[in-house]
Amino acid sequence: MAGHMQRRRPVAIAVSNLLSVAAVAGGFALSGSASAADALVAQAPDAASGVPATGAPAADRTLPAVTVTGTRAEAPNGPGTGYVAHNSVAATKTDTPILETPQSISVITRDQMDDYGVTTSVNEAFRYTAGVVTDINGADTKLDSTTNVRGVGRTEYLNGLPLVIGTFVAPAFDPYMLDRIEVVKGPASVLYGQLAPGGIINYVTKQPTDTPLHEVFMQVGNWGHVGGGFDFSGPLDADHRWLYRLTAVGVDTGTQVDHTKDNRVEIAPSITWRPDSATKLTLMADYRRDPNMGFWNKLPAQGTLLPNPAGQIPYNFYSGDLGFNTTESNQASVGYQFEHAFNDNVTVRQNARFMHTGFVFHSVQGDSLDGTTLVRDKFLDESWENSFTLDNQAQVKFDTGPVKHTVLVGLDFQHTVARDTEADAYVQSQDIFNPNYSMALPPYTPGDYYIRNSQSLNQIGVYAQDQINFGHWYATLGARRDYVSSTTDDFLGMTSTSQSNHSFTWRGGLLYRFDSGIAPYFSYSTSFQPTIGTNAYGQPFVPTTGKQYEVGVKFEPRNVNMMVTASLFDIRQQNVLTQDPSNPNNSIQTGEVRSRGAELEAHANLTEDFGIIAAYTYTHAVVTKSNNGDVGNRIFAIPLNAIAVWGEYDFHRGPLAGLGAGLGVRFTSATFDQSNTLRVPSFTLLDAAVHYNLGRVDPRLKGMTVGVTAHNLLNRRYVQSCVNGCYYGLERSVIATAKLDW
Repeated sequence: MAGHMQRRRPVAIAVSNLLSVAAVAGGFALSGSASAADALVAQAPDAASGVPATGAPAADRTLPAVTVTGTRAEAPNGPGTGYVAHNSVAATKTDTPILETPQSISVITRDQMDDYGVTTSVNEAFRYTAGVVTDINGADTKLDSTTNVRGVGRTEYLNGLPLVIGTFVAPAFDPYMLDRIEVVKGPASVLYGQLAPGGIINYVTKQPTDTPLHEVFMQVGNWGHVGGGFDFSGPLDADHRWLYRLTAVGVDTGTQVDHTKDNRVEIAPSITWRPDSATKLTLMADYRRDPNMGFWNKLPAQGTLLPNPAGQIPYNFYSGDLGFNTTESNQASVGYQFEHAFNDNVTVRQNARFMHTGFVFHSVQGDSLDGTTLVRDKFLDESWENSFTLDNQAQVKFDTGPVKHTVLVGLDFQHTVARDTEADAYVQSQDIFNPNYSMALPPYTPGDYYIRNSQSLNQIGVYAQDQINFGHWYATLGARRDYVSSTTDDFLGMTSTSQSNHSFTWRGGLLYRFDSGIAPYFSYSTSFQPTIGTNAYGQPFVPTTGKQYEVGVKFEPRNVNMMVTASLFDIRQQNVLTQDPSNPNNSIQTGEVRSRGAELEAHANLTEDFGIIAAYTYTHAVVTKSNNGDVGNRIFAIPLNAIAVWGEYDFHRGPLAGLGAGLGVRFTSATFDQSNTLRVPSFTLLDAAVHYNLGRVDPRLKGMTVGVTAHNLLNRRYVQSCVNGCYYGLERSVIATAKLDW
């Protein structure tokens, strides 16, 4: 399966003005490390064949036979092989085989993102992942990630550290900057602290490599899409003590909505220092600028989901104002990952990051439709966040008789300061068939502002985990204590509110691994999430809590590179705010949401040529306790059933050698809005990709690949969801890529 596993093709984007930087970086990499790299390759065995790729003749390179047993060697933070990842750090914070982890984990590999063509945002990456609902706001591009895991939310992480997300401001990362995306399903507070009970999404960025890597690409597509970027990595010295990586992308494109643009540039340098075999320090930085973040084209149900006698709202209709609408952001981060092994059994780690995110959002959107007249309002959000996160870990391995232990203890800290200003007001209506985009909008009045505040949050968590192995049995036990304090200064009400919470969370899981590669498991886990604010009597709210029962089975056959997971889960989210029956102006925490479901997911490199991903999700997420009259309501935008299948075939021999093609189908069943009065119909979409290695035509073109990806191939028009308005789905998107590797 070497051909499929080693394939690397790009589908991310970058602007052409980055190419001058690419040339400098590429030249720097080649001049500094070519001889060392050649020497290393001459001695190192090829990953697929197990024999040296260059060097002495075959007769002089004969080695004694070696028998290898155990789990496939794989970097737990690496890009994976083909469509399959066998190890992960996200669920346990240790390098653990997924097959031996009693919890459902999905890993989206770099090859999966490349083959499918994940270019616009990370949202696209989740479309073939069980348990994840993505593109909740349809084609809207204001937020880079609009996802939900198991019907009850998710919390996002970057390299194992939390990403602080406000009401509208949220960190974003171009898919090209990532090596993998991990989804740990269900409550995970025991290792990560405050989070939603649906699970965590962990983005893993590209980091310096021991092997030289050089890649440049350009892209074009519909709606005037132009992009390009580069990725360079390798050693800086002959001893390979210093490694570097420099990755950058940029894009400039229109969208399916008139008068809107989406453009960005992002660059991420990193450097690794390895003074000895036991110590590793990686410094990482990232800067991203989005002058235009597309659109937020919320529209009324009348004329989109529901019929309108005067005519439906056009798919490309722009509800904004050319002199008012602005959506821009900037973010910067710097951090490090440190690891030192005192011996084979004792390892310490420290990871830290500082991040700044700023967001400016001025938007006019539609509220209701009367004939051809769209009633509109204007909205303002100006916000920024500064966050510092730190995670300290100590890992110890030891045996107690025949029982093996991997014990992890840690202390993490988070400090966040945020400012937010929001306003809302009605503006002039718009004719959907004869729009005027240059109206003189009235200015905001003091009464239009409803949020102007500053918030600070501090969290300290102490956790411990023991991974126990006895023969074929694998158990995971963990416990955590969190202390959270926050202060909110309300500049409109001239008040200041402080609250403190502490919470205990734990989890336990048990798994049995048969020799056949079948591994049934059971787990129980809990979570907590602080609830900001106070009740009508000035008492702070307690955290929302979550708990999950999960039972499942995993399968990793010996002779096929495959990972299959089937699971059943029951999640309860408690202490949810609901109306006080004794005081309509007060909220009490007696509400509850329950999500039950089943998931089946398979990732396989079936042969050298053929890889496949298949996912089925059943999610029944409903309100089970409430005083708001909504008991029994389905959670908005969560389909009851979802099916997705993607297959990729690459020809490695014969007259079609060098050609590859992929085809996928996605089905999403009907969903509801918040009140469950609007039912959004189901829809089915097709995706496709084709690529060709030009080196097969002419050896002088070695390393050059061209390809085309198309999402929603048949250009199906549909409403994605209705959440405080309705959102059209993404029309057909076609991107052509030319890439050069050397």
